[in-house]
Amino acid sequence: HEPSSYPTFNSPQEIATDLLAVGFDVFNLANNHMMDKGVKGVLSTLNYLDTLPVHIIGAFASEESRKQPVILTKNGVTVGFLGYTYGTNGITIPKDKPYLVGLIDDDILRTEVSALRSQCDFLIVSMHWGDEYHHQPNDEQKRLAQLLAELNVDVVIGSHPHVIQPMEYLTSANGHRTLVVYSLGNFISSQNKVDTMLGGLLYVKLTKASDGYCFIAQ
Repeated sequence: HEPSSYPTFNSPQEIATDLLAVGFDVFNLANNHMMDKGVKGVLSTLNYLDTLPVHIIGAFASEESRKQPVILTKNGVTVGFLGYTYGTNGITIPKDKPYLVGLIDDDILRTEVSALRSQCDFLIVSMHWGDEYHHQPNDEQKRLAQLLAELNVDVVIGSHPHVIQPMEYLTSANGHRTLVVYSLGNFISSQNKVDTMLGGLLYVKLTKASDGYCFIAQ
């Protein structure tokens, strides 16, 4: 497909190369436009990204690849990643390919988060959620954030609203603290309203003590 714009997006593959060049290591492909060019578009994207030294979450070419954990190791600290989206703009994911895009579903979150939680020191979950152009998280974002906190996720990074939303710490029933950034806004876009031209970068210091205790430095 040739590059295209709203309402069905198709971007040049070279964008991925540029993102890699500026330092991105993990790409979350779970978003509401992921199915804009159908199954062919998803698989084409995945095939190209397979040629680059990046880690992909949120979209998968097979059930087997979805089950493969995405874990990065840095300075002896392991960090796991998962990514999900609220939907795909009404474009149906084929019933024989339910693994294609990570959709937000309570049972799936519980299953996949729990499976990865025991394999890494820190767990980061990317959530494509919320209401566009709203500066405050909605009730569903808050509910899901608390669910992820109860599942002992360490950091939740939100996208989709196109504007910055607040960040806060949530505490689970067992005392685990989760940092939730409801939306970082736009990193880069063609939107030209003031609020959509403001984006945030999150810096988090993940610390693993000599006794194995892991915490986010404040």
